[in-house]
Amino acid sequence: IRMLLPFSDKWMRLDITNVVDPVIWVILALAVAGPGIIRMVNSEVGAKQSSGPRTGWAWFALIAVLGYNFARYNSHEEVIAQLNSRLYRGATADEIWAFPDSFGTLKWRGLVRNDTTYFEIPVLYNGYYNFNISDAEREYAAGESPMMDAAAKTREFEAMQRFDQVPLWKLSPIGDTVKVELVDMRFGTFRKPGLVATALVEPNGKVTESRVGFRP
Repeated sequence: IRMLLPFSDKWMRLDITNVVDPVIWVILALAVAGPGIIRMVNSEVGAKQSSGPRTGWAWFALIAVLGYNFARYNSHEEVIAQLNSRLYRGATADEIWAFPDSFGTLKWRGLVRNDTTYFEIPVLYNGYYNFNISDAEREYAAGESPMMDAAAKTREFEAMQRFDQVPLWKLSPIGDTVKVELVDMRFGTFRKPGLVATALVEPNGKVTESRVGFRP
């Protein structure tokens, strides 16, 4: 989110929960449904209605969500530390990220960049955070290219570059044209990317098509 608007449009993030987190939704659903259930029970037994239950459930939701996010934050930092303690192709990582892979605090998707190579590593907690670099999938980022420069000037790619916090550029030949992709690695994986900007660029640098969106 951009908490500093209108003074700054910088995006700020923690990477500790998914955009839609089932645990948070369950907590909020309980907080909404709880007072209604208590009111129905009280009406059946003729008890006096009060705002106490609603206040209590609101405090429950607030404390539960804060506690859950605090646990996720600690888990996230531990995963980052573990990923940072390894060597990748004989060298330390240039950048490291960890993204929630499922609800709960035990499974993460580690992402490491070493020069132009990206490593995607599943990290699971079973007493301690465990992962094997040999299980990592690799992806190679595209180097500098006039095709990328042409795509980057389109409206869709300009907007994507402002939003994308973990960019991965890819080039794929399609006949005489080149498909340029800018992937936001916070959403999706190498095999199933989420938010992607795509452009088709001809050999003369003309962009024939450009779009951005979530892939199904």
